[in-house]
Amino acid sequence: MVLATPEIYGTGEDYEKLSLRGNLSRQRNPYYAKLIDTQQEFTKKKQPFCFRCAKADWEELQNEKGKPNASRKELPTLDTYSDPNRFKFVKVDEARNPVRDVMNNKIVMTVVGKDYSYICKVRGCRHTIFKEAGEAEVPPIPMKEDLRKKQIF
Repeated sequence: MVLATPEIYGTGEDYEKLSLRGNLSRQRNPYYAKLIDTQQEFTKKKQPFCFRCAKADWEELQNEKGKPNASRKELPTLDTYSDPNRFKFVKVDEARNPVRDVMNNKIVMTVVGKDYSYICKVRGCRHTIFKEAGEAEVPPIPMKEDLRKKQIF
């Protein structure tokens, strides 16, 4: 019986280095760490948050800092990236997952919830929010009345 040796699989230190790679960017950049935490907070609330726009605005500001004629722009607060006026409601889809039917020995697609799709009005980022079937049927951002009549809840 051959045991696993460090020559074959490498040492544990290699794996530790790989797992720390993602954390190094958080340590070097506190804004990025705060951005990730804010995104997770809005994901738990099931509300859209435009992470892509926030990151792009921050990168633009960092690129302009070194230029001599750079304008003194300030970063908006992170709450502006979750403003309901920033998003346009697109549609509601049924979220389906495959479930095996034991009696008929088939795989059946079952509705497990709804997907609410939004588009960011600033850069056109697409966002989808999943709500389970047992949760409240109210969309995270209110729809206009004409869209509410077309969609079946």
